Amino acid sequence: MSAQEQTLGRRIMRLPGQLLLALINATAILVIVAAILAIIAFNRFETAGANLAADLTVKAVAELGVTPDALKMKLASLEEKMEALKAGLAQAKQNDDGPLRAQIAGLDTTLSELKAAVVKLGDAQPAVADAAIKQIGATVTDILLQLRNCGASGAKMSGGVMDLPTG
Repeated sequence: MSAQEQTLGRRIMRLPGQLLLALINATAILVIVAAILAIIAFNRFETAGANLAADLTVKAVAELGVTPDALKMKLASLEEKMEALKAGLAQAKQNDDGPLRAQIAGLDTTLSELKAAVVKLGDAQPAVADAAIKQIGATVTDILLQLRNCGASGAKMSGGVMDLPTG
């Protein structure tokens, strides 16, 4: 046997080990890339979730026809009326209940207004769902487009051939 045959034989014997090492390296690189993409995707979904919540809140409040401040004022008014009613019930045991009936009527009116607002919110559910679906679709489309173009920074794809920027 010549020295060249021994060298070739040794190289052939080392091939399976080198192939295994190359596969392990490729797998490690793919795992790192997948982890980075997962982190990016989670960040995008978190941002999309925040945007969706804000859009849905705006849509729901718009469908109610009441500003958030006005709704807070109505709830505060209701709370005040409930406290006055409690005090009135405590006094009703001792006195005539004429003023108490007027307070109950005012409370009934406030509760009717709140019920109407809740019904409007329930009626707005299809519009809110449509807005949510549109927002999710737009966000997913943007993410997919950005992921598609992540390897082509500074270069444009046209007809399957990459055009490099000139200049």
